[in-house]
Amino acid sequence: RDLHSFPTRRSSDLVLERHRFEAFELSGYRVNVENSKATVDLRLAADSERQFLSLSSCEQQGLFGGLEETLTQNQSWQVNQVEFTNRGKEIVL
Repeated sequence: RDLHSFPTRRSSDLVLERHRFEAFELSGYRVNVENSKATVDLRLAADSERQFLSLSSCEQQGLFGGLEETLTQNQSWQVNQVEFTNRGKEIVL
C-alpha cells in the first residue's frame, strides 16, 4: 500500500522539512506499507555533498527517528516497523 495519501504525505513532508541539514539534499522519497511494515525510500540527491553516514548521531536521530515516530504513532496507518532505504538499498548506519 503506497502511503502517498494526503495526511501521510503531509506528515512525512513536515518531518523532512524540520530536519534539513547543511550540504545534505534529498531528491525525494516514497513510503510503502506492507504487513504493518513501512519502507521509507529516501532518495539522496546526486549532488548532495553529504551522505547518510556523514550525518551526526543527532541528525540521524532527528531524521530517521522523526519519520519512524510519525509513521508508528498514527494508529490508523497500522505501522509497527519502519525500514529505511536509499533508492531501494537498505541504509545501514
